Amino acid sequence: MIPVGTERVWVDKPMGITRRQVVTLTRTLDVTCDHSALLASVATDRSAKVRRLAADHIVTHGFESVGPDIGTLLALDRDPGVADRLAFARRKWAGATRGAGG
Repeated sequence: MIPVGTERVWVDKPMGITRRQVVTLTRTLDVTCDHSALLASVATDRSAKVRRLAADHIVTHGFESVGPDIGTLLALDRDPGVADRLAFARRKWAGATRGAGG
């Protein structure tokens, strides 16, 4: 949001009390990216927190949203939080998709 000025807003109109409020300018931003390449880089990130985000994506959207190699890579992760999330995703999506390893 970009501030472009101020405007007067009524606080109490019968008493004539106003205050100044910042007027902002907004615009939409369209960003396109290759989701599979982004998830591949997230799954191999050094930070366990970032890898957990990739695992959360699989929990929410299923294994169909990522390649089979990403699911396998995250399932074998050394961080217990990532591995636990993948185990939960496997139980959640069992029978609905192809599974963690493909």
